[in-house]
Amino acid sequence: FDPASGVTDTINAEYTYDTVYGELPAAQRKGHTFNGWYYSGKKINATDTVKITQDCTFTASWSANVYTVTFDATQGSCDVSSMKITYGTAFENLPPASKEGYIFSGWFTDDGQQITDGTRMNFDSDITLRAAFTPAFTA
Repeated sequence: FDPASGVTDTINAEYTYDTVYGELPAAQRKGHTFNGWYYSGKKINATDTVKITQDCTFTASWSANVYTVTFDATQGSCDVSSMKITYGTAFENLPPASKEGYIFSGWFTDDGQQITDGTRMNFDSDITLRAAFTPAFTA
């Protein structure tokens, strides 16, 4: 079993020709949904009958999850309340926020990480980004 950048507890298994596979190992990968095990482009299901007559490798298939990013303008305003982003992709076109008497400094996670266009989405759940502002000084 090749977990293809994921993890599984089972690396090798033996199956008997002309019997069903039965329970196949689980696999996990951060920010992804496991689609199953594949061999030669075909999905292998637990109810399939074993027809392979040689050693082979089943490879995990994954789909990147899509998460919601919510924008909290922190007493300011923002024209966009939320957006969807796929795990592992870069943020693009983050909206600006505004607040009277302040200059928008950017979007930040609760733990202080600044998120800018180009930052990779590496959170494996929905997140809220909070606007940061600095006071605008007038002379």
